[in-house]
Amino acid sequence: MLKSVSRTRRHTLSTRVSQVALLLALAAGGTGVAHAADQAAGQPAAPVGQGVDQGMDQARAPADQAIQAPQSAPQGEAAAPGGGDGLEEIIVSGFRRSLNVALQAKRESSGVVDSIVAEDIAKFPDKNLAESLQRIPGIAITRDAGEGRQISVRGLGPAFTRVRINGMDAIATTGSSDAQGGNNRSRAFDFNVFGSDLFSNLTVHKTQSADQEEGSLGAGVDLSTPHPLDFGGFKLAINGKATYNDQNKSKEPNGAVLVSDTFADGKLGFLVGLSYSKRDTQQLSSETTRWASNASNASGSYNGGITAPSSLSAVNGPNVFMPRIPRYSVYDYNQSRAGLVTSLQWKPDEDTEISLDGVFSDLWGTRSENDLEAISFSQARTTVGSIVTGKPVMQIASGTLDANGNLIAGTFNNVGIRSEARYDVLSTQFGQETLNIKHSFSPSFRMNALGGYSVSAFNNPVQTTITLDRTGSNGYSYDYRANSRLPVLSYGFDVTDPANWKLVNGLSNIRLRPNGTQNTYGNGDLDFEYDISNELTLKAGFQFKDFTFSTYNKTRASEIAVPNLPAGVSLASLTKIGGGVGGFAPAGTPTNWLVADIDAFANALNIYSKTGTFSVSQTGTGSLGSNYAVEEKDYGGYAQANFKTDRLGLPIRGDIGVRFVTTDQNSSGYQAVGSTPTWVTVGTDYHDVLPSMNLVGDVTDDFLVRLGLAKVMVRNDLSGLNPGGSVNVAGTNRTVTSGNPYLKPIRANTADLSFEYYYQPGALISLGLFYKDINSYVQTLSENKVYNSSGLPLSLLNGTGLTGSEVFTFSTPVNTKGGDLKGLEVNFQQPFSFLPDFWSNFGILLNYTYVQSRINYLLAATSTTTTLADLVGLSKNAYNGTLYYDDKVFSARISAAYRSGYLTQVPGRNGNDVEGTNSTMNVDFASSYAVNERLTFMFNAINLTNECNDQYVGSVNRLNYYNCTGRIYEAGFSFKY
Repeated sequence: MLKSVSRTRRHTLSTRVSQVALLLALAAGGTGVAHAADQAAGQPAAPVGQGVDQGMDQARAPADQAIQAPQSAPQGEAAAPGGGDGLEEIIVSGFRRSLNVALQAKRESSGVVDSIVAEDIAKFPDKNLAESLQRIPGIAITRDAGEGRQISVRGLGPAFTRVRINGMDAIATTGSSDAQGGNNRSRAFDFNVFGSDLFSNLTVHKTQSADQEEGSLGAGVDLSTPHPLDFGGFKLAINGKATYNDQNKSKEPNGAVLVSDTFADGKLGFLVGLSYSKRDTQQLSSETTRWASNASNASGSYNGGITAPSSLSAVNGPNVFMPRIPRYSVYDYNQSRAGLVTSLQWKPDEDTEISLDGVFSDLWGTRSENDLEAISFSQARTTVGSIVTGKPVMQIASGTLDANGNLIAGTFNNVGIRSEARYDVLSTQFGQETLNIKHSFSPSFRMNALGGYSVSAFNNPVQTTITLDRTGSNGYSYDYRANSRLPVLSYGFDVTDPANWKLVNGLSNIRLRPNGTQNTYGNGDLDFEYDISNELTLKAGFQFKDFTFSTYNKTRASEIAVPNLPAGVSLASLTKIGGGVGGFAPAGTPTNWLVADIDAFANALNIYSKTGTFSVSQTGTGSLGSNYAVEEKDYGGYAQANFKTDRLGLPIRGDIGVRFVTTDQNSSGYQAVGSTPTWVTVGTDYHDVLPSMNLVGDVTDDFLVRLGLAKVMVRNDLSGLNPGGSVNVAGTNRTVTSGNPYLKPIRANTADLSFEYYYQPGALISLGLFYKDINSYVQTLSENKVYNSSGLPLSLLNGTGLTGSEVFTFSTPVNTKGGDLKGLEVNFQQPFSFLPDFWSNFGILLNYTYVQSRINYLLAATSTTTTLADLVGLSKNAYNGTLYYDDKVFSARISAAYRSGYLTQVPGRNGNDVEGTNSTMNVDFASSYAVNERLTFMFNAINLTNECNDQYVGSVNRLNYYNCTGRIYEAGFSFKY
């Protein structure tokens, strides 16, 4: 017979020491230390059993509703496994309870659903929402400066996932370094805009039902914030943490406060939560900005050969690759993030509930970047006065070619060297208000109405780059032989001496590129449910969405127009020592170098005056294609039947329905005729009928089989819808280069089959099979057609003498043939409740996903030749695991998440067949100790192995970007009342 498992504080010190020793051994990878720790403690831990919170059995969430946050009120109890008289009750709490609540919601759903639930009020299990989501089978994340930013689901990239906050579609975007994608002008959701403390649960819908809004191929993700009536009475939660980064030695504060109370006999409630975090990160990076073949030099066609000794004449072959811009870089991020959630709930009677929810976030920061680089490898021949530079005029003294045609080491003369300093100010303000009204007209007839508005405004008002140059430098060398990611770079001169650098008009750069992106959503939903019988419920609803997107980019008329320095001002007075790659770059590479002091330049040259040579414009050279807007009005409706029956020999439940949606789209952008930019708007619309069905068969009480079938659609990425570009007429050469506002959405037919075995309380083993027939893809290619059949206005041809009946060559993204995607997911969740003593408080979570998809990619815009390659963004293999210990006092878990390498572009640039990112394995640790029911201390470690981001070009894995951000340690407390 099991003993009582209601944990008390009557543990001996020796017992607690043995448990902590065991966990430290596990975190360190030890296997034989635990037994020794028990022996050293002198006695075994008190017997502990494990069970399930009966609150889950009494109130199972409907299949189509988000999971309710676990209440912080006293939690329910359940009999221990096995039942019988005389058994005492088991309390399940903390991390283990959140797993059980999520597992129960998965079991009760009609579709394939996974979720993560907060352990308690203001206590989400991870610091970052994306990093929480990566624990779910089939989800992999991309990181920005070491923090989770975007997610991919089942091999499909971030733009294929639709995200809702409190039931309403939303997009949150921010900016990053160019290596990580820069300004997010896509439909992908940036999860790092939000802290996780103020969210109560995440729900991932991997299959589609008619009552879910369209727009996802990978998954639909619901983010939910807490509500006051979930808790009852007055609740106060305070979290405080201090973080430490071992790479740049920064120490920063984090904290959150949440207050909730109810009034009027529990009919009225108000909740407000505030969070703040500060994050200073240093990213050390080795980069090439791609390798280029001689035949495709980055500046266009290759202009002549490098002077080389006869023994190395092969370096002039067209298939020889050299790094375009070999360099080391240092990025310093200083980021602050403030969040606010509010909720006002009113439940005047049992039939009506009204809630007004707000979510707000302010992400603000700066980024400084210092690079020391050899620039000639990426340049065509350039003449500035008496200075001649570029790749063709370099001379190679010695070198080493590998078997793949890569010049992996060499010593060069007459090389252009550049020091580059960049400074960015970045901010994202996100705000959303949602009003939700639920009303039951009768026990069988219910209504749900939702309306809201959200805005995400990203601004990069300062993006300033200033370069210093040294031309004709001798003795420069690079060497990738010992380490293909961390080469030895030598420059042949003192890179810290101002006398060795110049600011050259016509060659050096002063770049001013302010830019930004804004997304807004206006949503209105009205849904009805009617119970025909206990076995059949009809649902119907109508939705309207008004989505607007706009992005801007401004540049100078000429970024290489550099004025003379004022009288009495020297270059030495406008520079400082930058860099700082010591301990990262190998011996023989300069770790510090001279960089422009941007503040000093601003004061001396008044570069932010917005006048004269420093004026910036959206119609400046290079800006036109980055200024555009899209507006979509979506009208949708659905009808769905939810059913359950025992009439087919076993219990079957599920839903079947159809969704209708119409999209009205207007896309605007600049078209340029000669030197005259013109703002144009192009309208189109399309319609979709999207049937779906989900079936669940309860083969036994614990074994379920699920089948999901659906037709889905994903609206195209916003950059491809840009009608802007340029119209060029030169004799009989007539071209239009632009986006394509007539792109049709990506449509697919999907099928899911899964088997789930809930063989004991809190445990699961499941296998999921999925298939997606992707009917179309989007690539850029050229086609010849009559101008006036394009939908572009004839006014763009003013001054050309053309009538619009002529044939033009249009280079634009178009819908092309897609391909199949198929894969499987295996999920295993096991609490060790069958073990004796404190061992029963352990548990394990494991999952693995395999995905395969091959797409025919066009190799050139003017050719029909294709190559077969993996879908961009698809990792074939992904797995993660968590080993945890959790009782009412002490909790700890160590987690590992692996994502195999994936492609980012096919074909690649500069003669490379592909571009991609190599595999990653991230390991994190979290622990907490409850002093009493109100006060808990915690310690966490993030990125324990200092995993680096490794991007490559070419199937032979040439270095593109390799950057590391260090480990982060957190210590803090939480208090609740």
